[in-house]
Amino acid sequence: MFPDSMPVNFWPILLPVIFLYLGGLWLLYRKSRTVAGAILIITILCTAVVFLNLRVENRQTRNMTWKVYESSIGSVVSVELSDSRDGFQTSLASARLADHLKFADKHVIPVELVEWRDFGSLRAYRIEKIDGIDIASWIEVPGQ
Repeated sequence: MFPDSMPVNFWPILLPVIFLYLGGLWLLYRKSRTVAGAILIITILCTAVVFLNLRVENRQTRNMTWKVYESSIGSVVSVELSDSRDGFQTSLASARLADHLKFADKHVIPVELVEWRDFGSLRAYRIEKIDGIDIASWIEVPGQ
């Protein structure tokens, strides 16, 4: 979650929807038990499919190419990493990482990351290691 973001309270919307659904299901149950049962089973199956496909965590190692971009404004050094398999691309601001990659002189480096996916689409990712080195202290975050 973002540190300055406001939390969303979904209960004022979700509770009336649940009560309306249950009320409609109860009215349908009074008319036809089989149809109400079938709708309830379909609802349970659809809900299970949704929850099983949200926030799927995938740890992997990608072999990525890199480029270093140096800015004349504020001496910011940015490292761009890209994976040609699926077009995944990210940029990191770190002079230490750029120096390490230049010194290692490798065209392709292993990048260990964790991806979170919703229905197969990438929602978020966290880079843990680049070229076998934990880079958490190497990344420069503006404003800190």
